[in-house]
Amino acid sequence: MNRDKLHKSESLKYPLLSSLDKELQALCDKNSMNDLDVRKRFLMCVILEEILQSLLPGVLVIPFGSSLNGFGWWTTDLHMIVCLPKSQNNIHPHSFTPLNQKFNTDKEVCQKLLGLVSSILEVIPNTTVLKNKRKSKAACVRFKQSYLGLECEIRIGAENDMAISMTHLMYLVSNSDPRVKPLFAGIKEWALVKKIMGGGKENEKTALGLLHLMVYYLQTVHPPVLPTVREMQALKDQIKSDLHSPNTHKLPSLPSQLPISENSQSVESLLQGFFSLFSKMNCEDSAISIMDGTKFCKPSNGSPLYVQNPFSETENVCESVRQGPLNHLQNVMEETAYRIKILPKLICEAQKDKHSHLSVMLNIAPHLQDHLI
Repeated sequence: MNRDKLHKSESLKYPLLSSLDKELQALCDKNSMNDLDVRKRFLMCVILEEILQSLLPGVLVIPFGSSLNGFGWWTTDLHMIVCLPKSQNNIHPHSFTPLNQKFNTDKEVCQKLLGLVSSILEVIPNTTVLKNKRKSKAACVRFKQSYLGLECEIRIGAENDMAISMTHLMYLVSNSDPRVKPLFAGIKEWALVKKIMGGGKENEKTALGLLHLMVYYLQTVHPPVLPTVREMQALKDQIKSDLHSPNTHKLPSLPSQLPISENSQSVESLLQGFFSLFSKMNCEDSAISIMDGTKFCKPSNGSPLYVQNPFSETENVCESVRQGPLNHLQNVMEETAYRIKILPKLICEAQKDKHSHLSVMLNIAPHLQDHLI
């Protein structure tokens, strides 16, 4: 199954529309997953789950990340967690007891199970194991399913895994306000064009970091577009009938349970504010938190860009960012913020050749490159 054929191809990558807002919405719509894309990903999980359940009754295979959080594109890789049934003892509360009795440590159980998963994948038709990192810190198996047109990554975890809670948080964020998805589509496309995002695992880390930066900005703009994570948790405490929450971090189940924002800014205005804010941010001394929507003093051993994980206060979502790339990031943000500010002037000249607002913002209109008024 060629997944490229499931989506319409357009002659123009960035078609000219009446405003940047409409072009960003069109970009979001073009790249978003359709119903078939979602079904393919769940089908892959079901196939693996049914095979594994014949050997380990009660095991679950749960998708997480951009395939479910609302920000994924149809080219997004599928990430899965093999969740073992909960035991009733306190020693291994989220492990499969017979395996813990047979093997000495959870790490050994993880390695053996990933070995089992890898062996199963090797005999599934149209499936190729790409990487088998059973003994690394981030143990996982990466594979390609050609018939479904998916690249996948699977690891061992538990139903209370932090990644599942993060997926649910970003699902709430993506569906809380209609401007959020096209806003991040613009940020993601900008990062790809400006080579802020590379490829593979680093690409995923960069996207997650930019997503956290966007959430922080939308929490701190006035009036706020998004509530803080702590405010979401307070809402969860008030919803007594909420029986369907899939996470252990006390978040509401549905985006409709979040308050409606009083902010009326356009996507273009929010995008300009996002780039402007972070191009000027003092990253040397400050760290940011989407838990409370605040800045705090960066730990002495913190990396150049420090964005606190809301579910693990000692973890930095942007730990892999180094000083050189950070300087480049802020320089390009400053340039882009300025281009959006003077976009009406640039568009007057660009529309003679039918260049779109988005191509001008990204500075890829041929005769306007590096041309700042």
